[in-house]
Amino acid sequence: MKKVVLIYILFLLGCGPSGPYEMNVDSSFTKDELKIIQASADDWFDAVDSEDGKIIFTGSFSSNKPFTIDQWDDDSGNIFKVYSSDPGYKDLKGRWGRLGTLAGFYGNGNIALIVDNAGSNLDNVTLHEMGHLFGLGHAETEIMNPGYNDEPCIGPDTLLNFCDENDCGDYAYVTCTE
Repeated sequence: MKKVVLIYILFLLGCGPSGPYEMNVDSSFTKDELKIIQASADDWFDAVDSEDGKIIFTGSFSSNKPFTIDQWDDDSGNIFKVYSSDPGYKDLKGRWGRLGTLAGFYGNGNIALIVDNAGSNLDNVTLHEMGHLFGLGHAETEIMNPGYNDEPCIGPDTLLNFCDENDCGDYAYVTCTE
């Protein structure tokens, strides 16, 4: 597949806090799930050409299994692996989303990926939740639409919203393929 060659020259300086953002990853993720998480982080950094879109994985942690809401409330800067059968899932669902969720913006929060609900859309859910980490809210189109099921990528509308909130460097690149 060929990457879209659309390049946006942006003159916005942005107003969001600067990255990179440091995150720890739950050690119970499988190798394939970790690849998806890393690919999502790489996609954001490649798209925005800026430290403001960079996530650095500083380590891993062993969360108690099954997941409980106490783990969520006690710390920040973590990506949790959660199952819908975990006792803490009910608390997360009551607060936020069914597939994934983030508490906090601009790197000050936790991401929960509900892996059994996300299923084959884990890549979209991860990109979406990382968008929230960078300060983006929900949108009607592209990856920040909660119902988005197309190719996991960062499109032009998402980039413009990101660059309104953050520094995009000299260029921003759409990561969607044709």
